[in-house]
Amino acid sequence: MSPRPGGAKKKRADSDVFGKKQKNFLEALEEGYSAEDCVLVERDEFWDVPAIIHYNPLKLATYRVFWVEGSSLRHPVLLVELMLTSCLFLCIATVTMWYIDHQVGSDKNFTTRHWLEMQEDKMRDFAVIMTGITTFLLSFYMSMVISRWWDIITKGIAQIETSVMELSLYVYQLVTKDEEVITSIRRYTRASLFLIILWRRNKLDNLKEMMAKKKDLLTPSECDKLMSVKHNLHEVIWSWTTDIISMLYQEGQIKSDCLLQLLLDRCTQGRGAVQLIHTYIANKVPLQYVHLLGFLVKIHNVALALIMSLLFAVAWRNENWIMCTMLFARTLLLPTLFNAIILLCSELSDPFDGGMQDLPADRCDEHINKNSMAYIALTDNAPKWISERRAKNQREAQQAAPSASK
Repeated sequence: MSPRPGGAKKKRADSDVFGKKQKNFLEALEEGYSAEDCVLVERDEFWDVPAIIHYNPLKLATYRVFWVEGSSLRHPVLLVELMLTSCLFLCIATVTMWYIDHQVGSDKNFTTRHWLEMQEDKMRDFAVIMTGITTFLLSFYMSMVISRWWDIITKGIAQIETSVMELSLYVYQLVTKDEEVITSIRRYTRASLFLIILWRRNKLDNLKEMMAKKKDLLTPSECDKLMSVKHNLHEVIWSWTTDIISMLYQEGQIKSDCLLQLLLDRCTQGRGAVQLIHTYIANKVPLQYVHLLGFLVKIHNVALALIMSLLFAVAWRNENWIMCTMLFARTLLLPTLFNAIILLCSELSDPFDGGMQDLPADRCDEHINKNSMAYIALTDNAPKWISERRAKNQREAQQAAPSASK
């Protein structure tokens, strides 16, 4: 019996598909369990602080999640809170075990152990209620903080970068190729982001020294003029960029009102992005809510340690070691998780104050600068047909100018 036509090809195709799946499987295993770090942390040379540059989500889905640099679980405050909760648990459990056989009431056979066993269901119900309320309020708080943090990234920093690049590109292509103008637009717009970082790290008093290190932003004379305002420097510096656009319009280099409106809109959007960042950082989540949430978390942790320690003492005397382990683990797990969420939210509320969770400030500025310069460099290195047609249009415009004047 002759083989079916195309049967060998089908087998080869199936074999190729299997080989690709096997390769993808091995690549995924290598990526997830390789010796590379889950998180890439580099030291910001300008600010001399560690910053998280990148992380691999796949590695965080493996058991390597138990040791991650930059995690809130490694925060020293969290360790202290964990030790305090554990000490409270052990102290109450020790005292309870000491009086576990103490008589309660007039009945000599009714001891503390019997009373605690009768109250166990009520205590567990109370612990569940406290945990539920705390979880709900914490999830709402965390959602709000992450939403504000994401707006700072996408509507703040990203919009500043967009304004820098579009202003540089449009002015260079449509208005003038004057190096002083293009460089100044790029310097002043980048400086607004740098000034936000100086504000949050309390370095504005040393503005000249910081700008001397960052040589391509502001000159000493420009620093003096900026410091004369002494208010909201990261926003008001956008007046210089707007003034440049106004100057170009007065000089007749911006020949269209529509183009003027476009460039002014980019200045407005950039200043608005800086204002958004300032508003989110200066106006945090209401104090009353954060205080109430922190108070509730601490009450929950104390109540949980109290209830679990009482039940732990009974389980210890009954030699129920599995129950002892579960009670102590619950006492450590939930308070640690709740405290970690509060600490994470406190760090995300200000991504410019110099912590490890902050944005890599110097890399952001370098990225914006290189991007805007790349747009201009590629404009000068356009494809041949674009360059030829642009040159032809310029020659025709020059030839038409004398005839128009006649």
